[in-house]
Amino acid sequence: MNQQFNIEQTEFAQESMKDNATALKAMKATQSQLKVQLEEFDVDDVEDLYDEMEDMMEQNEEIQEIMGRAYGVPEDLDEDDLMGELEALEDEYGELEEEQEVPSYLVSAASAANKKDINQLPDAPEQRDSR
Repeated sequence: MNQQFNIEQTEFAQESMKDNATALKAMKATQSQLKVQLEEFDVDDVEDLYDEMEDMMEQNEEIQEIMGRAYGVPEDLDEDDLMGELEALEDEYGELEEEQEVPSYLVSAASAANKKDINQLPDAPEQRDSR
């Protein structure tokens, strides 16, 4: 049993060394590729580009803010006052609506809409001969 264990341990160590060698080769290849690629970049140029992009984004935000301004609307509007006015208008409209009579051509449609039994449908129109 100990012999089998020792053999398995040495096989495992050998496989680990192969894996390590493969990983090392991959790291060396990556390092050389990164060196080549990094030679194409200048850190100062990248930083300048980033700063320019940041400035442009700030300018874009300013433009969006300017474009979002409303014409002729005071900036000190109170939202609660506006909501109060809206509610008053809705109440006034509701009173006007209650006072108005329903036109005769809408009476049957209005009464059909108010029926609670949805199984009662209005009579179908009669078909006329178009000869």
